[in-house]
Amino acid sequence: MLSGEMPDLYDWSPGRTEWEDLLVDPSQHGYRQVAATLRNEILSGRLQPGDKLESQPDLARRFDLDVTGISRAAALLAQWGLVRVEKGRPTIVLALRPYSAVITVPRAGQRQAGEDQNLGDAARLAAGTNPSIRDVTIVTGTAEAQLRVAVDCPDVGRAAVFAFQVAQAAFRDGWDLASARIEAGPDTGRE
Repeated sequence: MLSGEMPDLYDWSPGRTEWEDLLVDPSQHGYRQVAATLRNEILSGRLQPGDKLESQPDLARRFDLDVTGISRAAALLAQWGLVRVEKGRPTIVLALRPYSAVITVPRAGQRQAGEDQNLGDAARLAAGTNPSIRDVTIVTGTAEAQLRVAVDCPDVGRAAVFAFQVAQAAFRDGWDLASARIEAGPDTGRE
């Protein structure tokens, strides 16, 4: 279990280019198309944990793309937590396990009309850009709100990062995200 005060992990917002890449359509061209196709092969089970991806030159031939584009696609897959990339070694598909993270965010202002709907919409929009996130739930109270994110990823640290990224998108004015607390661990309901 990972627990503690929320670190300043990333400068992230729903509009950041790398996360928009998660929404790529496999019919697109270039490294995004390669990443989308390989992501689909991993999530469908065609590529299993421990499998090695084809070499970069082989992938370049398969997708009719230069090796630089293949490197960018592999980096995107690594960012999503689907593969491990090490220079000079084959790219390995990672095992995904169910985790959940709960972030408790103190209220910094007055409760606003419609805030439950707005928070939920923002959280679902942010979560929808990450194929590893299975579910997002927000419960608001008078003094704080709790965001629960269920995710399939290789480790608990990445689960916490994914949850915090959703929290950054959802909790804006009226919330003290800098004082948020996070707890992350195995999702016992899914193991």
